Amino acid sequence: MLHALDNIAGHVSVVDAAINTILYMNDKMKKDFDGDHQGKACWTIFRGITSPCEHCTIPRLLSGGNGYTEAIEWEGFNPLTKRWYINFDQIILWTDNRPAKLQIAFDITRFKEVEAARLEHETIQCQSKKQEALARMAGAIAHHLNNQLSVVVGGLELVLTVDSGISFSSRKRLCNAMRAAMKSADIMGLLLQYLGLDAGVPAPLDLAETCRRSLPNLKELLPATIGLETDLTAHGLAVTAAPDLLEQIVVRMVTNAVEAIGERSGRIRLSVAALAATDISRGNLEPKGWRPNGSTVCCLEVSDTGSGIAADHLDKIFDPFFSTKLTGRGLGLAVVLGLVTAWGGAVQVESGGEGSTFRVLLPSVP
Repeated sequence: MLHALDNIAGHVSVVDAAINTILYMNDKMKKDFDGDHQGKACWTIFRGITSPCEHCTIPRLLSGGNGYTEAIEWEGFNPLTKRWYINFDQIILWTDNRPAKLQIAFDITRFKEVEAARLEHETIQCQSKKQEALARMAGAIAHHLNNQLSVVVGGLELVLTVDSGISFSSRKRLCNAMRAAMKSADIMGLLLQYLGLDAGVPAPLDLAETCRRSLPNLKELLPATIGLETDLTAHGLAVTAAPDLLEQIVVRMVTNAVEAIGERSGRIRLSVAALAATDISRGNLEPKGWRPNGSTVCCLEVSDTGSGIAADHLDKIFDPFFSTKLTGRGLGLAVVLGLVTAWGGAVQVESGGEGSTFRVLLPSVP
């Protein structure tokens, strides 16, 4: 019998049902657990813990009174091997007639990974369909409101221009109404950019040169307490984007970094580089499931020494109007994501205990 158990491709062990000591390990277990450990506590060798396992099946297997229960089948993750197993446990009489637990376990890690990938794909697909439906609805609403606001602004301009008999107080109120309408129209425009419905006229451009053109505007944003470091020397980083909107993205990202630092002293670093597709991690990447088309991508990176982003906020920072700052703020990063997604790219964020790093990843143009 022992020879047959040694030839089983999975893990086979026999444990004393009374004192939980190892009576037998097949050859594969000896290999994977560094030797034969007969006489030692099973929980120490197989799980790396100092007391019996909470999920130990021996009590259930012995609960059948005069007899024993049927075999128990269960799945579990082993913290020592870092693998998933399907386990089949059964009480048997060992060679000296003592009750013992026979366990045969087969590695199902690959099946678990495939299943997890399938579920992740289905979740992403479901979220994508919902987002597409919401985007269509929000886009239609934004276009409708934008058109109505244009009528309102045009009417107010006409009254202010033609009717010279309006009193000063009435004119002031009309001007306030027109400013409010124009501000609302601007917000509608930003929503359309977030939805990717107004991504400008994309054209091939040099990423480093576009960032250099933004520097005068960036310096006006910075208080004296915040320094700006740049690394814009990389050549040949060609991407397809709308030049004016890409400059706005740079400004929005630096503005976000300035707000993250606040009134403290700090530093912001702006850089561009080429990244190999294989070097891009999947963590905190939006849109989820994004994959680069080529072997390299162009990366625009902005990092700061601010307060960082709380872990429970990382999956919300690109939501429209989400902000931990002033009420009514929070479209900046949402617009960045919308535009970058419309250009076939993605945005990634990293944040630890202090500081954050945002990366805009755009397909390279040959």
